[in-house]
Amino acid sequence: MDLKVEFTYKKYENGIIAITAPMKEQIYLVKGKEKALLIDNGMGIGSLRKYVNNLCDLPLMMINTHGHPDHAGGNIEFEHAYMHPSDFELYQQMCTKEFRTGDIRAVFQDSGALYESNLLDYVYNLLPIEEGDTINLGDRCIDIYSVPGHTYGSLVLYDNKSKTIFTGDTIGIGDTWLYLEYCASLKIYCNSLERLKDINLDISMILSGHMPNESRSDLLNRKIDCVKKIISGKEIGKPVKTFAGEGLRYEYEGTSIIYNPENIF
Repeated sequence: MDLKVEFTYKKYENGIIAITAPMKEQIYLVKGKEKALLIDNGMGIGSLRKYVNNLCDLPLMMINTHGHPDHAGGNIEFEHAYMHPSDFELYQQMCTKEFRTGDIRAVFQDSGALYESNLLDYVYNLLPIEEGDTINLGDRCIDIYSVPGHTYGSLVLYDNKSKTIFTGDTIGIGDTWLYLEYCASLKIYCNSLERLKDINLDISMILSGHMPNESRSDLLNRKIDCVKKIISGKEIGKPVKTFAGEGLRYEYEGTSIIYNPENIF
């Protein structure tokens, strides 16, 4: 496997840049008039900060959508990183250099030495942020919403200028992982999504934490329908195994969930 320690980017309208990290994690740079917000920072392979400095010269804030290593592994390059407090402990467990090294080896086996040798160190530099908080970038505000499910501290962020919602691993076209020990129940996840829907945000685009990362606003409804079918007991997923564990995978209307049948309610 030909691995490279490199970042690439794609520009959207309204000052949004999507950055693809070495393990294909999706990171978002949102530029305002006075400062910029970086949403997630990947596994911490190579220097994202140096790359971002070439894209933006504004003061930079860092926020993690949740505490997983592929979203918060590069926090050491920033003075502080904002995260929901419910994921602080998870971050301490899963974002150490040792844990991230284990993930790289689980995914790439013997071919991940390049990534391991470019892995940044771990630091605990978290500050709390919760639903109801707003990040003011000067000419645009980013509203914070708590959507427990994938983790108990999962956040989604809404940019009122571009009408874009950044969802991390909470809502995406691909598999939403709800099958590991740190995940909330499917019922909690369903309630979270329905509450987000009831807020009635004017959403033009959903940008998630992994490829394919772009989707229309109707993905929220499809994800709700998907999880409801599992909860109802009318649909049962098929067994699947990932590098992180085993679960049941159910697909509906172009989106999917991997879940633990013992953690429905």
